[in-house]
Amino acid sequence: MLGNRLSIVAAIVLVAGAAYYFLASPGEDLLPEGIVVGNGRVEAVQVDVSTKIPGRVSEVVVREGDLVNIGDVVARMDVAQLEAQLMRARRRRERQKPGRCGAGTGDNGALPA
Repeated sequence: MLGNRLSIVAAIVLVAGAAYYFLASPGEDLLPEGIVVGNGRVEAVQVDVSTKIPGRVSEVVVREGDLVNIGDVVARMDVAQLEAQLMRARRRRERQKPGRCGAGTGDNGALPA
């Protein structure tokens, strides 16, 4: 009778141990894609990126998680507005050159507001 009880307790412990093993440490094929299990320490560094002049981004060259080095291009700006401002500034400078006082245009050479 004691041997019968002992074998039942041993069977229960064996089943409980097997259940714990399979439930506590899932196999790699049981994890969804992109999920990883492991031990260790994770260090993250967040870097804010900014530009010297404001503008719109036309293209993002890198993807999230990509490693980049100092000087790498990570995005390209839409420079259409900047080029238009440059052309306007060049026209203003051309109008301000000596010898061009607006003769024949009916104005006094003043810049428009």
